[in-house]
Amino acid sequence: MKYMLHILLVFGLIAVFAACSSKSGETTLASEAPEAPVIRTIRAADFKAGMESSPNHLLLDVRTDAEYQAEHIDTSLLIPVQELEKRLNEIIEWKNLPVFVYCRTGNRSMTAAKMLSDAGFSEIYNLEGGIGGWTREGFPTIK
Repeated sequence: MKYMLHILLVFGLIAVFAACSSKSGETTLASEAPEAPVIRTIRAADFKAGMESSPNHLLLDVRTDAEYQAEHIDTSLLIPVQELEKRLNEIIEWKNLPVFVYCRTGNRSMTAAKMLSDAGFSEIYNLEGGIGGWTREGFPTIK
């Protein structure tokens, strides 16, 4: 008797999950679903190589002005993460080009990368470990 109850319970759960996983009469093809931008968090060596292989890119520093003045990666544009949403119009020309984002540790740059993704930027790279990861790999900065 217990065995029969277990079997009925299993079939009941399967039926419930099957009903929840699809809506009647609707079919979505993978090609119909909008493609969300992918944010890639990459090591400093790959970050540097990516910039070198993409001459038309944006290097975005999202730290504070004081942090930027103390040290930054050459050719980077400073837009603090707190100002990014209001200043997206300044970088809109890079919407379909590679955007490389960094901060001190990688946390604020991930927040910024999500903002960029939400705004429709298509190719976003976040520097793993931030500028600290960059300098630990021995890559140069401007001081």
